[in-house]
Amino acid sequence: MGNPPKKRSDRRSKRKFNGNTFTGPVYEKRRKIDEVREEKITLNASFAKLGIRHNTQPELDKNEDCRPEGFRIIDMELFADFMCSFICPSCQEDKTLTVSEQILNGLASKILVKCTRSNECNFEKKFITSKRISGKSRCYVVKRQFTLAMCAIGRHRMQAERFTTNMDMPPPQTTESWNRHLTVIGKVTETVAEVSKKRAANHARQEEETTSDVTVSCDGTWQKRGFSSKNGIATVLTVDPNGAGCRVVDTEVMSNYCNICSTMKHKLNEQEFKKWSEDHKSKGLCLKNHSGSAGAMEPAGMSKIFRRSVKLRKLRYTGYLGDGDSKSFNAVATADPPIYSNASIDKLECCGHIQKRIGKRPMDKVTQCRSKMYKENGKRYKGIGGQGRLT
Repeated sequence: MGNPPKKRSDRRSKRKFNGNTFTGPVYEKRRKIDEVREEKITLNASFAKLGIRHNTQPELDKNEDCRPEGFRIIDMELFADFMCSFICPSCQEDKTLTVSEQILNGLASKILVKCTRSNECNFEKKFITSKRISGKSRCYVVKRQFTLAMCAIGRHRMQAERFTTNMDMPPPQTTESWNRHLTVIGKVTETVAEVSKKRAANHARQEEETTSDVTVSCDGTWQKRGFSSKNGIATVLTVDPNGAGCRVVDTEVMSNYCNICSTMKHKLNEQEFKKWSEDHKSKGLCLKNHSGSAGAMEPAGMSKIFRRSVKLRKLRYTGYLGDGDSKSFNAVATADPPIYSNASIDKLECCGHIQKRIGKRPMDKVTQCRSKMYKENGKRYKGIGGQGRLT
């Protein structure tokens, strides 16, 4: 008899390690592909218009010896220790310098570097941490810059004081100084904005000396939601048919509140306030230019912008591209007297707003009815969405 056949073993032989998915040339090739894909990430509209790459940081100057500019937040203890590590330029002694903050003027400080050997060495150096603005005011640049920065993010002096307190920094300038800076910043901003709007009108005008008919995009916005805001703004932008971009050609700020009037009303009696109010309005200092609801600010602002278009911009806004709000269009199209005697204003619809209204409402209805039961062809369904129904 021969030997019985050998049984097949269920145990597999030990495999030899040849690398995994995270090593070797295959992984290196795939990693390079991923890097290329990461470079080709689609940018949003704002990034594309500004020409900004995704996740890019500003390139630093390779020359490390360049002169630093701008402002920095530094630890004063580290700065004092750094200055004290130098020898005295006068007596050449080591560890004899002291640093003190002599005068505080808002965020601008006066630093005093002094030698402790006062009997033998009279070295003393003072410097201010901020330059001064040229002009009559001679205020510090850091105070003006800090006020502008807080306004840019929608904050005021109270929030600025809270910020400096939590950062263990000196408090900002006084309220009076803050308001003076706001006045200067407001005037400069208005001047720059007017230059920009005139440039936009010249770009939209076909000929320099004649009045041109253009299509404009009109919209309004408010400081707060819910039509309870005291401040609103109406904006008109030129529409470029070549797709080169829209430019703001005119704006009108509407407000139904004046802080100065509200304060003086509580300080003066009725007759004194009436006399003061007339003088206040005659000087053009009253900020209230609208009486009515917040929703009526946009139509009122558009009417003002359209009526001054020929005189101010040498343009006639004959095409009205809005967001579907008929109140603003009716305010300019059916105005009495007519805004343009020999031209009519045509209403144009934005496809994006129509798509938003048509698409959003059915989806809201689907969400609203998703927990309800419905019967169709003898079958019961939950909700109105899904395959073969509203999607």
